[in-house]
Amino acid sequence: MIESAIGESIVGRAHPLFESRESPLSSTPCRIYARWMELSFSTITVEWRGPAPFVFAPVPEEEADAIAAIAPSATYGWGCIPASARIGGTDFTTSLFPRHGGYLVPVKVAVQRAEQIGVGDRVEVELRIEAR
Repeated sequence: MIESAIGESIVGRAHPLFESRESPLSSTPCRIYARWMELSFSTITVEWRGPAPFVFAPVPEEEADAIAAIAPSATYGWGCIPASARIGGTDFTTSLFPRHGGYLVPVKVAVQRAEQIGVGDRVEVELRIEAR
């Protein structure tokens, strides 16, 4: 599910910002507000030998497309996007990493332990991204 915050409040149609792309928002019910985007999705964790913690939650294509549309106003550089996240009952802050045209959500070791998450586990992720 995608709720985003780019301009006016709308449900079930594309926001003008997204019309230049083949946006998933044109067919996905969403609410557009003013400076933030909330997403929730289910994904299977993967291992990537980049920076620790090595366990990441890949953002599905539809949500990644929506994030890419607002990335210029949310990134602090190098394509990384700060976000507030929730997996299970654990809230944490992180930065999404761009990877192969999508994004990865790093799952911190503290979250892995609290929620008993390992590589290959299905997780429900909630993200909130704010414009900078």
